[in-house]
Amino acid sequence: MTKKDLPPIDPMSRRLSLRHLRLIIAIAEEGNSVRAGNRINLSQPAVTKSLQEAEKLLEARLFERTTRGMMPTEYGAILIAHARIILSQIDRAFIELNNLKEGWVGQVNVGTLIAASANLLPHAISKLQDSHPKIRVKVYANAHDILLPLLINGELDIIVGRLTQIRHHENIIQEPLMEEIACVICAPDHPLAKLESVTLKDMARNKWIFPDKDTTLRRQLDSAFRNEGLDSPEYSVESLSMLNNLELILSAGYIGIVPWQTTRAKILHNRIKILPIQLKSTYTPIGITRRADIEPSPAAAKFIAVLRAAAEVEPIQPLE
Repeated sequence: MTKKDLPPIDPMSRRLSLRHLRLIIAIAEEGNSVRAGNRINLSQPAVTKSLQEAEKLLEARLFERTTRGMMPTEYGAILIAHARIILSQIDRAFIELNNLKEGWVGQVNVGTLIAASANLLPHAISKLQDSHPKIRVKVYANAHDILLPLLINGELDIIVGRLTQIRHHENIIQEPLMEEIACVICAPDHPLAKLESVTLKDMARNKWIFPDKDTTLRRQLDSAFRNEGLDSPEYSVESLSMLNNLELILSAGYIGIVPWQTTRAKILHNRIKILPIQLKSTYTPIGITRRADIEPSPAAAKFIAVLRAAAEVEPIQPLE
C-alpha cells in the first residue's frame, strides 16, 4: 500500500485512539489478527476496520502477512515501540490516581541488579519511606538484559545496579553513584579461607557459582581468568539466586563471586569469608539508569535524590 493507493484522509480521523494502539500491539505480539482480536475483545471485522483506519491515518502499511504470521513493517515497528510507552504511561497514570484516592502519594517501580539489592537499595527505600511513608516502592530483581526493555517500555522508572555499556539507545541516561568491585567468597571453614593470599590459579579447580553468561560481572570474571592464562573453571553453577548460592557456599563447599556491596548485607554477616584477592577487572560503577525522554514522576524524583544521598555515605573499601 503506497501513499497514492490510500483514500483521502478524513480530517475527523486524524488522531489515533488508544483502541488503535492496543490493537497494533496485540497483532505484533500474537502475530495473528484473529488471536489479537480475541485478546482485546474485538470481532474480526472490527480488527480489520481498526487496522485499516490506523494505516489510512498514518499513510503507511503497518504489517505484512508472511509465513510466520503478521510481521511489523519498518513503520509498524516504530509505532509499536512508541505505543508501548504511551500505554504504559497511561497505565501508570491510573495507578497513581488510584493510589492518591487510597491515600498514597505515588509509586516508584525500580529494577535492581544484585550489586545494589543487598545494601544501597534497601537503605534508600527505608530512608525514602521514613520521610515519605505514603510512597509505594515496587522492586523488580533480574538481569540487566531483562530489566532494560521494561525501562524502555516505561514499566520501570529506574534501574539501580552495576552500569553496563548500552548500545543503540540514545534515550537512556546513566548516572554513576559509587565505585564497586567484586569479591570472591567462601564458607569460613573452606580450605581457601585459611590462606593469607590466593590467586585465580589456586581457585580454578574449586566448585564455582558464576553469574549468568549475559551479565557484566560474568564477562569481567571470564576476562580475569583469561588475563592469567587460565581457562574458566569447568565445575560450576550459574545462578543469580542469593539463597541458593548461600546454601551451596555454606553447605557444599562452593565459592562464588559477588559485588562488595552484597557482602555487607546482614544476611551474610559473619557467615562468609571474603578471599584476599583483588579482581581489578571487576571495578565497575554502580548507578541509576533511566529514560532521558521521560521526566521522572515526583515520587521517582524523590527516590533518585535519596539514592544519591545514600551512595555518598557508602564508600567502597574492600580488602584494604
